[in-house]
Amino acid sequence: MRTKNMLVVLALVLIAGTASAQTATAPAGDGSPGNPYQVATLDNLDWVTQNSTSWDKAFVQTANLDATASANWELGRGLSPIGNNNTPFTGVYHGANHRITGLYIHRPMASWVGLFGWVGSFSGGGTIENLVLDQAQVAVGSSNVGGLIGALWLSLASNCGYGGSVSGNTSVGGLVGEQWNS
Repeated sequence: MRTKNMLVVLALVLIAGTASAQTATAPAGDGSPGNPYQVATLDNLDWVTQNSTSWDKAFVQTANLDATASANWELGRGLSPIGNNNTPFTGVYHGANHRITGLYIHRPMASWVGLFGWVGSFSGGGTIENLVLDQAQVAVGSSNVGGLIGALWLSLASNCGYGGSVSGNTSVGGLVGEQWNS
């Protein structure tokens, strides 16, 4: 009987774990300016975070996204930032006046934390435009922590907004944590 009970508990744990599992799904499009990647779902956004080779491409968000499920991803660490100091985001993300609601990122030991961790570089800037994050939690990053962008370097953020909480140790901002010539 004990083995049977353990199997039932294991099955319930597996079912509960898959109910909030993330599934990175490639968006439509090829990332070119004429055929940008079309971010239509949270799974498409997750794909962007996981594919650094796309971070120099063009994206357009085609719908409002509910990102509340991201609180359960990566053992409670949430969505992984797009762009970092090794591979910055140098593409174009056009939010098309859509929202991302309920985004969760918790990276206590990381720098360059936000939906976009690091945007731009010496060799090329990135563009983030017409995007609003609402009811978001970007929590406990170390440095260069912003709700939308952790670090903005020689780049453009235009017509964007952030509503939610942000916390970190140094260079922390609601929309952008730190910016240079942007």
